[in-house]
Amino acid sequence: MKRYGFHLAFVSLLLLSLFIFFSDLSGSPLLDRIKEVSYRAVLPVINLKEAIFNYVEENMSKYVLLVNLKEENSRLLKELEMCKVNEVELSTYRRVLRRLGQELKLDGFKSLGGVVFSRVVYYDPTGLDAFVIISAGRQSGVSRGDIVLSRGEVIGTVKEAYTATSKVITTLNGELNLSVLLESSGKAYIYRGGYPLGELLYVNKKDSISVGDKILYRDPEGRLPNFIVGYVDRIEKGESPFFRKVFVKPAADPRRSEMVIVLAERKAR
Repeated sequence: MKRYGFHLAFVSLLLLSLFIFFSDLSGSPLLDRIKEVSYRAVLPVINLKEAIFNYVEENMSKYVLLVNLKEENSRLLKELEMCKVNEVELSTYRRVLRRLGQELKLDGFKSLGGVVFSRVVYYDPTGLDAFVIISAGRQSGVSRGDIVLSRGEVIGTVKEAYTATSKVITTLNGELNLSVLLESSGKAYIYRGGYPLGELLYVNKKDSISVGDKILYRDPEGRLPNFIVGYVDRIEKGESPFFRKVFVKPAADPRRSEMVIVLAERKAR
């Protein structure tokens, strides 16, 4: 029954449409009035729909913006936490370097470049401490003739620089010759290594020198500070009538040196 009613209503609307079309009621004032009344009745609904659409669109934009801001804030918060961690690590590294600098007495050459930190990996097995092997070589910028320090004292010079290691002859080695200064007078001499004592060469009998005087390294290029080489241990009459024999106790003890500093690239380029 409902099915027949639907068909009847459809047929009625079709007949009404045909009647309006053929009777030319589309231009009728009555129909225009009906259209106007219908439009006025529907206009608030249209306006409400548009207002709802604008409201939803605006709030959706705000929501998306807030979501993006939340994500950005979360990212910035993570970066801030990471920066705090990095700052703590940096402070730790600075404290470690400060302690290391105090231990190795680096204050005298903070401005120098080419400083290489290394460890002693092998000692002279003869017991004469004539050389040590360190864990830095050409790959680290170490080269023959570089000065090697331990706790601010000259331990020796690089004799051979290999790829990853180097051989250092110490101040106890007879092959070592250094240009040095007598701190008390500022006069220059040559220090020759030796075990257990080194020696100052060509010390004139008229030179003022005493037991305990400090012997300092003298850089021929004038770039390095005067690091300690040793102390005058004893003075004897020399074989020559013009010179005295001056023996020097080296300041650095290779056996007590686990970490050393190589002043690499000290030569003029």
